[in-house]
Amino acid sequence: PCKVVTINSVLNALAKSTKMDKAVRAEALVKVMMLEPPSPPTPKSSSSSKQTNEKKWKIQPDVYTYQCLLSAWSSSKVYGAPQRCEVILTSMLETYDNYLAKEQQQQQQRLETEND
Repeated sequence: PCKVVTINSVLNALAKSTKMDKAVRAEALVKVMMLEPPSPPTPKSSSSSKQTNEKKWKIQPDVYTYQCLLSAWSSSKVYGAPQRCEVILTSMLETYDNYLAKEQQQQQQRLETEND
């Protein structure tokens, strides 16, 4: 939880920024936070692969993460910003629908297991 709070603080600062690329930078941060964590280093791994893995995390965004990201895009002057907000919102809704379907499936499996 501490990691997502820290990232959300950075996203909030980006959203309030006057920089032209604030929305692009905010979205890049969210994409990095959602990546799979790096695999443990092996003796055969090169130093270049170690550098690429350093920026990989696996942190689930929360509502505030999306709020900051949408705020950054909605106040951005970048061409296509409103459309980008729509894409992010649609993605967020799809993620939520998938979560609900998964939860419902798990609940159904638990009920079937209890009935057996």
